[in-house]
Amino acid sequence: MPLLRIRGRIKLLKAWKFRFYEVKRLKRPKCHEVFNQYYQGTSPRGKKSEFVTRIKPKGFSAQKSRLVAVVSGNSHYQSFAEVERDTLGRRFGNEPELRQAVVEALKSELSRSRCSKSVVEYILTPQLDRTIIGKRPDIRFSNVVIEVEPPKADLATGRDQLRQYMERLASLIRESRTKDLVVHGVVTNGFDTEYYKFDVYSERLDLVKEGRLSEVMRYVLDTFCSEKIPVVTPEDLVDMLGV
Repeated sequence: MPLLRIRGRIKLLKAWKFRFYEVKRLKRPKCHEVFNQYYQGTSPRGKKSEFVTRIKPKGFSAQKSRLVAVVSGNSHYQSFAEVERDTLGRRFGNEPELRQAVVEALKSELSRSRCSKSVVEYILTPQLDRTIIGKRPDIRFSNVVIEVEPPKADLATGRDQLRQYMERLASLIRESRTKDLVVHGVVTNGFDTEYYKFDVYSERLDLVKEGRLSEVMRYVLDTFCSEKIPVVTPEDLVDMLGV
């Protein structure tokens, strides 16, 4: 939302500090159901940033999360095992179809994971498919990046692409001065899957696990949900609150 649109008659409800941002919660007297937050600050690298977010009405995320996508005539994917099955059965005609199926399975698997339901609904689900500094990884939520290759394709190209996305995300984390955080990265062709960890400060990339999509992603989600789930970028907070 442009900064100009919050000027005028507004009421300050609350003010606090979020990392290097000064945050103000504002309310329009004529729009009692709408709250706005205004952020302004200078990053550790001297980059100035300011923006406004509008908080979602109650129930918005729940309604959005219940939407069902259709891929290649199939209904909503409930598990990575189903994606594996249809990959081997050559049900996906191209990479976008496979990517959509992986996203659907990921949402379902997250809802059954060790992550709390509120975290999944209000933080992780809105972050799926966001961009990283102008170039989009296939799937991204929090500090996890997933690169999807064409069905049953060789993983070599996707592996190189994944590292680039992990490095870009790591640079954002370093800028926010968040400590003790790694970037989780996955590359898959719908069946063959590799899981990497990228240390944000040493820039060391390690292969952690490889195998079938369902086996590797079960390990990834268990690892991710056992850690403190970070808000990696200011845009993630926008996703949480709505724009």
